[in-house]
Amino acid sequence: MDEFSSHPTVIRELEEAVSRGETGLFEGVAAYHLPQVPPDALYVVDLSRYVTAEAWQPSDEQAVTVTVLSEEEARSRAQKDPGRDELGEEEIVRRWGETALVTVDPGLRMIEERDASALTAIRLPPSLRRDT
Repeated sequence: MDEFSSHPTVIRELEEAVSRGETGLFEGVAAYHLPQVPPDALYVVDLSRYVTAEAWQPSDEQAVTVTVLSEEEARSRAQKDPGRDELGEEEIVRRWGETALVTVDPGLRMIEERDASALTAIRLPPSLRRDT
């Protein structure tokens, strides 16, 4: 079971999924779908043991920032955009130029130490699998 339980990217993928938002609930607990996880795997993470956060009060000037991209930054993003062929680079540059990026500091700091034992891997029998 060691190979199964040490899926190399599950923690990083879980962190990214959490930042995007939950995909559902299971028994009142947030559930996330990670397409890279094998279909016969269920990972259970005790987030209260895995990560902790401390509340802090950001200064007023740092609580909310608004960023408008320069034309150079907008063009750089447009050149990397997969829709460049469909929309055209100039249209993507124009859209980025009309976009403001707003960052809100929630006043939480994540503690860097992680308790890896908070992750448990379970192999699901075929009768409990749901391929999505």
